[in-house]
Amino acid sequence: KWQEAGTLEIALFYAEFHIQVFVELLTLDPGIKDVVVEHVKTLGEEYSVLLRSSYNTYKAFRDGSIAPAYFHQRTAHGGEDRFLMNDDCKLDCGHKTTYNQNSLGYRYRGCDGSCDIVMHSEECRYLRGWERNFDRRGVAPRHFKHVKECVERYRKRIMDKLANDFEHKLESFDELVSVVHMSDEEKRDYMRSIGMNVVTENAPDVGDW
Repeated sequence: KWQEAGTLEIALFYAEFHIQVFVELLTLDPGIKDVVVEHVKTLGEEYSVLLRSSYNTYKAFRDGSIAPAYFHQRTAHGGEDRFLMNDDCKLDCGHKTTYNQNSLGYRYRGCDGSCDIVMHSEECRYLRGWERNFDRRGVAPRHFKHVKECVERYRKRIMDKLANDFEHKLESFDELVSVVHMSDEEKRDYMRSIGMNVVTENAPDVGDW
């Protein structure tokens, strides 16, 4: 359940911070280098497996929360995003009538909220330009295909954004873990590149100030 709730962002932050602490120790105390390297290898592999499992679970859940559109007679059903369900948008939109006043400015068959992809998504907006006061009921058969296609375009946008948000971050985490295989100079360069403080061997001791 916690993976489906999209807590991957928090887990990534924690795992990255934990590994960064160990990586910084590599430049502070050469005497514990071997111990720290083994910790980073062990934790890094464990975190990486768990994070990717969490990502795959969330991705499958998010994809499954978007219902494809289908038709019963000439009424559009499905085409809903369960992830966006709220008090104003409780799904089963093909059976719900929304009365004026609302964001569309007319009475229509559908939900009054963003969970209703058919009536409120950017991808399906053009349908309302084809049929005056377009709604889920009485859809012209020539538009059945277009309703289904716009819902799938919505799905693609949502899933592409999810991939762009997390796959890059997971790759960055794997790169952070790989620091244990770098030379000392490469470690320092990498740490500078991600904004971490680097203490060089020639840095003055506090007592020298």
